[in-house]
Amino acid sequence: ILSGDLLGDDSAAVDFNDITRDDNSYHVVEINTNDLTVDGVTIKDGNADATSGDDRFGGGLFKAVAVADFTIKNSVIKNNVAFSGAGLALTTTTSESNMIVDACVIENNLAIAASGIDYHRSGSVGTMNITVTNTLFKSNITDNGAVKNRNGVGAAALRLRAYFTSVTLNADVVNNTFVNNISAGSGGGDYPVVEISRNSGSWGTITVANNIFWSNTENAGALAKAIGRTATNSTRFGNTSASRIVKNNTDEDGLSLITGTTATSSTDPNLDADFKLTAGSTSIDTGDNSLIPADITTDLLFNQRIFNTTVDRGAFEFDPSLGINDVVLRENDIKLYPNPTTSILNIEMTQNLKQVSIYSVLGTAVLRTQNETIDVSNLSNGIFLIKIEDENGNVTTKRFIKN
Repeated sequence: ILSGDLLGDDSAAVDFNDITRDDNSYHVVEINTNDLTVDGVTIKDGNADATSGDDRFGGGLFKAVAVADFTIKNSVIKNNVAFSGAGLALTTTTSESNMIVDACVIENNLAIAASGIDYHRSGSVGTMNITVTNTLFKSNITDNGAVKNRNGVGAAALRLRAYFTSVTLNADVVNNTFVNNISAGSGGGDYPVVEISRNSGSWGTITVANNIFWSNTENAGALAKAIGRTATNSTRFGNTSASRIVKNNTDEDGLSLITGTTATSSTDPNLDADFKLTAGSTSIDTGDNSLIPADITTDLLFNQRIFNTTVDRGAFEFDPSLGINDVVLRENDIKLYPNPTTSILNIEMTQNLKQVSIYSVLGTAVLRTQNETIDVSNLSNGIFLIKIEDENGNVTTKRFIKN
């Protein structure tokens, strides 16, 4: 867990000009090297509140504009503040860039625009490539920053822009859940949850598929448009084509600013308190398998991405075999150590252990035991999932690394 709250005194609410954040880092993480992967990290409490320069962007994570290729996965990005890109600022100046975001939770970030993720090329002539999959965007907010005289324009979750001349945007936004985001402000535009737009640039291959947009609002609590633009001088991603696919999404507004969508549903997806699908949801088995990127095999919880032959919509796959007791226990109730490990893995828990099952990341069972001290020396090196059941039938799944 990486926190920018250096004094540990942040107030619970995330707000502009909060004096409890005066000590916080402008950026919790800076990426200055090409081809890095950030995996399994919580990044929180950045405060990029400068009035000019790069310290206005990327309170959580700021990627240097010269870095062309970057991946973040299995991470939580929350409680960050910035002018834009409060969670992840991925702006580039390279002729071609490749960004991958997979299986992350991006929540409770605040900015004037693009509170969750901001990605564009700051210059002319180039190609932008981004893939966003299996990610939960929740409770991100854009709003006015009155003290610095900045007006919010929306795109609370995600902003993708081909703004300058001869910039081409290629994007896969597939199997994500967007809930309770607020795109407020008075700066104009559509105040959408997600912005996909161009000005002097152009569209490349864009796929928006298998996503859920629900309970997202804009000013005065009005229903927010799922996809639109933040500035009236930009062109919306407003129609589909052979290379621009918008298919099998759920949005209570019916993706009203886009023409030519396929299999769009405005039926309540019936999400639980953690925004997973519940039994009977119309989002179960109604995605499109062919539009999932080839390397995606698991969902946000490391469960099998396609269960029962057809992928679900959203970041979570519904598996009725998990049962009602498959709940995530409090973080302090179960601890694994050492992690990573070379031979022995210990379980520390407050309840009595019933049984343990260890799986590969592909879902293959490799070891079962009833012991809290486990010899994993015979396992191959890599990441494994450990499913721990206590005497009351409560189940939690964690990860460990075998070196």
